[in-house]
Amino acid sequence: TQWCHVGASLHPRTSEAYRAPESTLLPVLLLNLLYTVGPLLLALRCTGDPAYFLSTAPVGQANNEKKWS
Repeated sequence: TQWCHVGASLHPRTSEAYRAPESTLLPVLLLNLLYTVGPLLLALRCTGDPAYFLSTAPVGQANNEKKWS
């Protein structure tokens, strides 16, 4: 929904009171782009190397037998 608010603040028919000032326009757009790219890079990392996020089995428990505590 943040993109909706950013788009509305850039629309020419939005009243001046609700528009983003010209001096802050570029930093706001770059920050929103960063907020979009960050999660995308994390998703690519998770799908590209899922074994990185899995815990390894302790030595001696690497078989498929049922473990009794």
